[in-house]
Amino acid sequence: MTYSRPSPAGDSVSAWTLVVLSGGRATRLGGVEKSTLLLDGIPLLDHVIAPVPDDIPIVIVGPEIDPQRDVHFVIEEPRYGGPVAGLAAALDAVRTPLLALLATDMPRAGALTTVMIEALVADRYADASVAIDDSGRRQLMCGAFRMDALRRAIRDGGIPADRSMRSLYEQLNVCEVRLTREQSALLHNIDTDEELNAAQSERP
Repeated sequence: MTYSRPSPAGDSVSAWTLVVLSGGRATRLGGVEKSTLLLDGIPLLDHVIAPVPDDIPIVIVGPEIDPQRDVHFVIEEPRYGGPVAGLAAALDAVRTPLLALLATDMPRAGALTTVMIEALVADRYADASVAIDDSGRRQLMCGAFRMDALRRAIRDGGIPADRSMRSLYEQLNVCEVRLTREQSALLHNIDTDEELNAAQSERP
């Protein structure tokens, strides 16, 4: 569904903030903080944010660690309240009209942030963009949002704790960004020790 609306003033591919959700329980990894897991000797969080341009603000929703660049940390309420609660916690720290979203367990996906932002800027009718991998599946943790529409959706959807990302996207006009096979490979996430070990030998 689309509707006729011009892009908000100030939209550009540089006027955005990256929000990384890093507050999951990681139960299949023994409860370790995922952002600190080492991939090729580098914490997952640093892998995620490394490809992001230096002038882009970054907000991390999760426990504070010591990343390789300046970021702003926030904690969702309640703790472990899920991705929508994480997004809600990040809103006050975002000062740009656009927001890109990733999860810390997708260490190669930082290279897709500009793709998602550019798609959103190009579609003036869209409130959000979401990645579609080469199997046709929506990757809900790789997307971008117009801040005005995201604030309304979070506000109007009720208490954000334990809400699904799917329900959030359903409140928005979404443009789907179909990724190539090579781009889709950047979305591989790490939920288990086996996936972490397998990723050690991969190259983006």
